Amino acid sequence: MGLGHHARLKAVQSFKASSGEFVYTVPDFIGKDVDLFFNASGLRREEIDFTRLEYGGGFGGHRYFKDYATDLTIRYNYQILNASQVPGVVAAQGVTNTSVGAIITDVKHDRRDNPLYPRNGYKVFFNFELASEYLAGEVNYERFEISTSWHHPLGGGRYIGLGLSHGVILSVGSPAQDLPFNRRFFPGGENSIRGYREGEASPRDAQGKIVGAETMTLGTVELEQALTPKWSLVFFSDSLGFAERAANYPFDTGLFSVGGGLRLKTIIGPMRLEYGYNLNPRKNDPVGTLQFSLGFPF
Repeated sequence: MGLGHHARLKAVQSFKASSGEFVYTVPDFIGKDVDLFFNASGLRREEIDFTRLEYGGGFGGHRYFKDYATDLTIRYNYQILNASQVPGVVAAQGVTNTSVGAIITDVKHDRRDNPLYPRNGYKVFFNFELASEYLAGEVNYERFEISTSWHHPLGGGRYIGLGLSHGVILSVGSPAQDLPFNRRFFPGGENSIRGYREGEASPRDAQGKIVGAETMTLGTVELEQALTPKWSLVFFSDSLGFAERAANYPFDTGLFSVGGGLRLKTIIGPMRLEYGYNLNPRKNDPVGTLQFSLGFPF
């Protein structure tokens, strides 16, 4: 219609998850470079010890500050969060079926030379979520996440990358009343600590069930050596600290993985085959995990 509006529909199907998202954007809605958007999304995923179901939508505004290479997004989001097949003893860690009304702020500052294959520069990402009964939800909590990465060439086809991320979630009342179980942190996987499957590096209860963390910190060191223009060899170290309760902030337990793998350069990002070996596995933890994925880890 000549207005420059655009819509995006994304659907993803894997062995364990089904997800979809629709976004409709109205550009320059409030002055130059300020876009208005509406979104709707849905997710169903088979986690290790429960089934995650999330759906909802909202609206917000986005602006890109070109001079500072920074994106700012502020949005309102309403979601139904459901965690089914959760054992009763685990359910005390959070509300397993609730509605959430939240104001969410995202800030991304990106000075990397390439978003698919960063070889030089840095990135900082900040997310803050404020959920309240006054925003049409049933729970009250604040969730904060920050992550940063730095990349630098060493010469001879070698590159070093450092990554650091941190998150904490706080509830106004007790977790059983105001903290959705789905919003806890479940670290592990190809973009987290790579000696574990996705979610497997979370805190466990006395029966060995995954209960999630209220605070976590992840640090990564990675060295990549180019073998050919398309193939490279990588060595990494992933260090994770977490606490089941925010009262033990920043963490009271540490897990460590080391490993390596091969990467193939493609037009949509690196194809990665990596193995992470766990230096201090807990009871019920794997010795290590083979990861196959697409995209840069941090």
